[in-house]
Amino acid sequence: MSTFFAKLLELDLAFFKIYEKEYDPKIDIQEFWDKYDIKNCRDHIFDLFINQLDRSDIENSFQDINKTQEFLISLLCVFRGYFAAHSRNVDLRGLDAGNKPKSSVGELQLKANGEVYELFEQVSTTIKNKL
Repeated sequence: MSTFFAKLLELDLAFFKIYEKEYDPKIDIQEFWDKYDIKNCRDHIFDLFINQLDRSDIENSFQDINKTQEFLISLLCVFRGYFAAHSRNVDLRGLDAGNKPKSSVGELQLKANGEVYELFEQVSTTIKNKL
């Protein structure tokens, strides 16, 4: 089998899992969001973008390739989960989907964003009351 077809078969097999009777899309989705938060996703996607722009530095980023591949596989699994949940009309309201930061920096940023939101909310309420 050629390398091209082997890669296509690997991709097909990843999506074939949704046809197994015991497959639960909530597990894929929850595992992804337990491992990554929105900031981590943004950082990984940004790194992918930068690596594609500057391919001359690919030797220096060789250590990060394993992390990138792990993220991409996890991303494929969460896409598979969301696709299956959508096609089966699965209720996802009980899932904790990436709202909690996985690092203390993320928690501080989330708190700061909340404070900024409250400030603008107070300012807009004051302006509405004066009008």
